[in-house]
Amino acid sequence: MIRICNKYIVLLGILMSLFIGSLALADPLKIDISLQNATCKAIVPDMVQCSGITANWTDPQTNNPASLTGIDANFVWDPLNYTFKIKDVVSANCKNTVRVQVADIKGNPLHTNVTVSVAPKGSTNTDEDGIARFQGVSKGMADISVTADGYQPQTLTVPVACDGLIPVAVRLMPK
Repeated sequence: MIRICNKYIVLLGILMSLFIGSLALADPLKIDISLQNATCKAIVPDMVQCSGITANWTDPQTNNPASLTGIDANFVWDPLNYTFKIKDVVSANCKNTVRVQVADIKGNPLHTNVTVSVAPKGSTNTDEDGIARFQGVSKGMADISVTADGYQPQTLTVPVACDGLIPVAVRLMPK
């Protein structure tokens, strides 16, 4: 039987890096998880997926209240402690756009038969300026692949923070 826990979930500091950067804590951090405006559904008998979560905590470095809204996370039931624990965070409320500009080694934009992929958002062709845009990319790492006729394909991984616009420049070598 699944019960949705909406009070406190205690996480180790290493898991908190998903919420508040690269903060390393020796003691557990108590976070108030609010599901008031969230939508939750059972995925399998012991897992719940929730969207629109609000997390509130006290920043241990400044002792000031902190919060993050719009979190999507998966929770699994811990039968030993009779609580839900965070399995993974699917996304945080980031509206990032990854902008990939593709050019040859001389810096000339490539726009004909160029395909850019950003996992897991999908793929598109570059515009007349050699640019491909991907909106709604979640915080974390983005795998980018670029292919163009007559050029060597290139794959790279870039960090995506909650910065809004993530510019990426790719230079392709001829085959």
